[in-house]
Amino acid sequence: PGWDYPLEIPDFGDLAEDPRFVAVAETLAARAPALEHGGVAMELDRVDLLPEGVAWDPRRSELLIGSMYQRQILVADADGHTRELVPPQHEGLLGVLGMSVDSEHDRLWVAAVAAPFIRDYEQS
Repeated sequence: PGWDYPLEIPDFGDLAEDPRFVAVAETLAARAPALEHGGVAMELDRVDLLPEGVAWDPRRSELLIGSMYQRQILVADADGHTRELVPPQHEGLLGVLGMSVDSEHDRLWVAAVAAPFIRDYEQS
């Protein structure tokens, strides 16, 4: 849980002094999501992907990358080296928009879409 605009105590004027308000404000502050600034996890060996959908496969410790433009799915290892998992346009695959790994059933769910900027797009 989180929010785009955190509680700004001065915005509440005299109400900010009310013990009931203070209690609510403290509860909200305790629930504020922690923000951590991370570094670069990996640099991919491909630059022509237009990646949109990414998913982590915890079973294999691999990052799956769906390419909108290339209409394919790649797998990246910890060093950023990629290999093809699903070739471009395999069985009519469109631009990969989102993915989700189901580790329990060893499945990858893919949401794909047609768009004018995907490779070999033909409007019907």
